[in-house]
Amino acid sequence: MFKSLFKVSASALIGLMFASQANATIIGFEDIPDDFRAQNFPAYTENGFILDVSCQNCVNVFSTSEAIAFSGYGTQPAAAAGWGATGRFLETWNTYSIFSLSQENGEAFNFTAMNIGWFNNASSNASWSVRVFDDNGIQVGSSDNYTGSGLFNFNYEGIYSVELQSNGGFSSFDNLNVTAVEASAPATLGLLSLSLVGLGIAGRRNK
Repeated sequence: MFKSLFKVSASALIGLMFASQANATIIGFEDIPDDFRAQNFPAYTENGFILDVSCQNCVNVFSTSEAIAFSGYGTQPAAAAGWGATGRFLETWNTYSIFSLSQENGEAFNFTAMNIGWFNNASSNASWSVRVFDDNGIQVGSSDNYTGSGLFNFNYEGIYSVELQSNGGFSSFDNLNVTAVEASAPATLGLLSLSLVGLGIAGRRNK
């Protein structure tokens, strides 16, 4: 009987471990309307995440697949081509504009990568400042600056919000790689582990 209980508990533990592995997602802004200067902020939601921005009139939405008639800069035939953006992406020229990303349910998540670049070419470097915060809104660590073009990988784990702020120019970003974290998973796994230990001890005593 103890063997059966042990097997069932072990199976449940393994199943929970796989179930608790959160699914990674990429926020690509494809749900933003096809209007290159659309101001559908200060809030945008996608895949359970919400992105706010503090400067509503300082944000542009561009497409990588269609020509852009950008006031004062003529027509841009292939915006952000080459630095990894797909579909639509966000750009701001205002260094006071701060984007804030968090889960709609307020739970923790991992932030592991994003594409950055100039809004209309693949050769000009962009620069973004990244700050991450805990569940009390306290900044964790110092601000990290990422300068260049293309995909940038990093390892911000178990955070509750992240701020992105342009360091100047027509800096753009896209494809935010995020992973939701199951807050209850560690505690549940711990209880199941203790249960397995208890069952194992009880089984030995029974013998």
